[in-house]
Amino acid sequence: MASPPFPIDIEILRTDDTRYGSEWSGLRLNDAYNRLYVVIEGEAEVEVNDEIVVLEQGCSYLFPHTIRFAYRCSTYFWLLNVCFEMRGQSHIDLLSVQPYRRQVRPLDMQLVTEKMRKIHATSEKLTFAARLEASGNLLQLLAAHFTDDGAETLVNKKRDLQRLKPSLEYIHANIEKKLLIGDLCSMANMSRQYYSKIFKETLYTSPQEYVRYERINRAKKMLRNSRTKIATISDDLGYASPAYFTREFKALTGTVPKLFRQDLQLI
Repeated sequence: MASPPFPIDIEILRTDDTRYGSEWSGLRLNDAYNRLYVVIEGEAEVEVNDEIVVLEQGCSYLFPHTIRFAYRCSTYFWLLNVCFEMRGQSHIDLLSVQPYRRQVRPLDMQLVTEKMRKIHATSEKLTFAARLEASGNLLQLLAAHFTDDGAETLVNKKRDLQRLKPSLEYIHANIEKKLLIGDLCSMANMSRQYYSKIFKETLYTSPQEYVRYERINRAKKMLRNSRTKIATISDDLGYASPAYFTREFKALTGTVPKLFRQDLQLI
């Protein structure tokens, strides 16, 4: 059986245990985190990259990074939710390379509910033990969503990831710099054309777009985890000006940095 690109690094960003009505409605663009939903009661609907998914009572749902995520509830539903990042070697999001099931109907819904509530209760505690417990419970819940289907494809992806690894690590270590595709190709010992082909087949995006999104993702973390001035973040990440940073941020997220910092609620 093929194994995922270990080690696994998990960061829980937000948890939720809420009963919603018709106020649960909105649109989010380019969210760089994963979602695990467990629907306790009722029904709602999400639109994931133009695909409509009905959220049914008694099911859990796993959603990866999304370009477009619309959500709505017409009457009532009760949602347990964990927003998290899960990355393997070279900072690769594991849901981009590992086969998974979007919807699962757990055999023991009571056990799933208990684990989700434990995550909710422990994820914001600062102790190492509490964070370890929350991550452990999340991993147990995620296991039901992963499958061994497509093992051969996964082996090929892991091989290609190993070849891309030096350039990916360089990108993440130097995201604030002007990154030249020619330099990245040389690190992977590939021609520019072949590097772009392997990159797109493995990560479903071009090297240029990958750098663009990762730079904005780094900005999001800085906005979320610090009080650093927006102009300073712009400069630290190598943008030509705060105005250009704001335009780029809005183009990829649908909002501006100032409003993003004011409204950090993750759905």
